[in-house]
Amino acid sequence: MPVGEAEVAAVCSECGNTDRMTVDAGKLGRFMLREALVQQLFPSLSAPERELVMGHRNGFYLCAKCWDKVMGEDEE
Repeated sequence: MPVGEAEVAAVCSECGNTDRMTVDAGKLGRFMLREALVQQLFPSLSAPERELVMGHRNGFYLCAKCWDKVMGEDEE
């Protein structure tokens, strides 16, 4: 893993699968210390990727497949 990068991982609370990705270590550190919101630090990440970063910190995570199954589709 290149210097300045960190791996985040979270286990889906529904299916048990582990998702992983690499993010900027400095930004992750700021997020872990609650210095800024995930949307502010990682604006280029998709919503499911930001959920993974939040799950890494919080310990609760639903993968994209289980999110749709558990939460259902957005109603308009």
